[in-house]
Amino acid sequence: MRINTPQPKSKGIFIVTNRVNGKQYVGMDNNMPLQFHQHVKGTAKCPVLHEALSDTGLENWSVQFVPYPRLSLKDLQAIKRWYIGELKTEHPNGYNTPLGSNGNPEQSENLLKFLNNADLKAQVRERRRKSGALLETIATEFGLSSATVGRWCRDIQDVKAVRDYPVKTQVRERRKAGATLQVIAAEFDISISKASRWCEDIKVLSATETEIIGLLADGQLWTPSDIQQHSKVTRQAVMFALKNLLENGLITKIKKGCYQKAGEGA
Repeated sequence: MRINTPQPKSKGIFIVTNRVNGKQYVGMDNNMPLQFHQHVKGTAKCPVLHEALSDTGLENWSVQFVPYPRLSLKDLQAIKRWYIGELKTEHPNGYNTPLGSNGNPEQSENLLKFLNNADLKAQVRERRRKSGALLETIATEFGLSSATVGRWCRDIQDVKAVRDYPVKTQVRERRKAGATLQVIAAEFDISISKASRWCEDIKVLSATETEIIGLLADGQLWTPSDIQQHSKVTRQAVMFALKNLLENGLITKIKKGCYQKAGEGA
């Protein structure tokens, strides 16, 4: 017997085919593999299929599982009826019990649209999952709105963002160190707009602040007078820079009038 094996306890439609005469049976269940094996054992409510399975031998049969894990049983029942009509599996042409005259052309058309939409959604999700393509790109490819693609893929992690993370981290570190966006873009071969977007929340240190951080990195205590003497800027500029650095947690005030780089010392 040829079987395309689904995950254990998969919900969906299964199609059983007699490869000797081409007749088929369409079933549905919350647990497709279990339901099919019940047909084989004769405990399911379809004696016609069980008898055919027993008479022909399982080696002459194949079964195809079509998972629909997120559908309600009501929707699944409707899809089963559609498959039965499409494949013409009602007895005597197949092994399904006749459904009666419940065919509704409008309902069948709506169900076909639903199935096609489900297939389209699966393709869109696969495109997003494997390539990390932008929502706008996928929308253009499939002729959909970006909002629809976003809704269908909202639970899928942005692969591109994950791939960019190491570079983004380095870019942010360079920006924190005071490098300009133009320099960063050239170093990492990215656009200036992307560098700006990745670093938009980073407060860039002024030249005086950067110089003070460099001075305080020696692990020694520095007074404003010492800093002013070495940096050659006004005392007012030194005090303003020290205030900003303290507020951002980049330096610490050890005692009155003495400063040190954060994380230095005991």
